[in-house]
Amino acid sequence: MSVEYRRTKLDDLVRNLPGLASCYGRDEHLNSQLPHVWSTLFDASAMIAATTEDRTVSGSARIVSMGASVFVTDSFAEEIRTTLPPNPGAHVARRILEGRSPVLGPDDLKNLPNGAALCIMHDSFVGLDRNAEPSWIVKEKMAEAFLVYHSGYRISEYLQQVRGRHHRDWMLMSGMRLRHDYSKFFTANPNEDAGQDEHPYLIGVTRQEMMQTPGARAFSMFIEKPFRLRLSTREQDLIRRALAGDTDEELSGAFDVSLSTIKKRWAGIYDHIETTAPDALGSDAFGGEDGRRGSERRRHLLAYIREHPEELAPPAAR
Repeated sequence: MSVEYRRTKLDDLVRNLPGLASCYGRDEHLNSQLPHVWSTLFDASAMIAATTEDRTVSGSARIVSMGASVFVTDSFAEEIRTTLPPNPGAHVARRILEGRSPVLGPDDLKNLPNGAALCIMHDSFVGLDRNAEPSWIVKEKMAEAFLVYHSGYRISEYLQQVRGRHHRDWMLMSGMRLRHDYSKFFTANPNEDAGQDEHPYLIGVTRQEMMQTPGARAFSMFIEKPFRLRLSTREQDLIRRALAGDTDEELSGAFDVSLSTIKKRWAGIYDHIETTAPDALGSDAFGGEDGRRGSERRRHLLAYIREHPEELAPPAAR
């Protein structure tokens, strides 16, 4: 298994609706409306979504997990913590359909200097047993993708529902807190509980709480790092695939452009970074023949990005 991540496309979500529906509860009518909800969020640039793939598998079967998050109002975050039953993603979706969305868009976030609460809509494996060993490999890559795609956003609070004690304990070890075990809900609705392996738990943490445990793994999601490279979305996509090991020939096929176009895009990236952060290209990246100069620049740039994943955050975070 060779796992890498990328941004999710709407088609990915629609094709994998059966596997994601469980994250939104058992309401068949709501689940049938999820493609519309996702499309609405994508159109508003209000959902951050990542897909992980096993690159040893071909076609759509290579997708092994999917996750998505939205920023929500403080009042809705409080409802999730205190009064709402399980499946926060479902509550977000219902309110969008009702015309009273609690989701914050990019413009809203720019007007919130103290940040906003982040709610996980779904976080699901596709065709994997989440308690089996391969799923833990995927889980680590999902965590990496989360940090990359959320870098640069100011998160005031994190909220996620997980299922099963293993996932709960893994999250708690990262520095999270247990917010809710929904015991009162399941006492009143015993038929809704699917057993300990599927029991939902609400996990969360605030920025203030995490600042008290700086050694915790989740601490890094609350660290704000400045952007230096100011990469465009197209440049980010190129670099992200290069980080995953794609050659220029593979990049040409992935973006459906000529090989010479790919080389021109790299040259444009280097020229741009020379004026903003030349050290990201390495002190020995200059001089020598053009071919070696380009390969050295790329090597240094990719190494810099691995150390500064915030540079791959969506432009809306900046």
